Amino acid sequence: SEQAGESVVESVYERVRDLAIAFELKPGDRINEIEIAGRLGVSRTPLREALNRLTADGFCVFNPGKGFF
Repeated sequence: SEQAGESVVESVYERVRDLAIAFELKPGDRINEIEIAGRLGVSRTPLREALNRLTADGFCVFNPGKGFF
């Protein structure tokens, strides 16, 4: 359902944000979507949605053709 998808994205958003805050994701490092998705036990779709939100909130930068940093 749409609601369940939202809560997964919300959870992934918070977990990735926490990784960034804990410096497990270093400033300027490229985010390996496959590795992070595997680590969090989610597919890349909710991860990408969460990364888009993190970008909008200033936690990440998206570089077309290169990915999220």
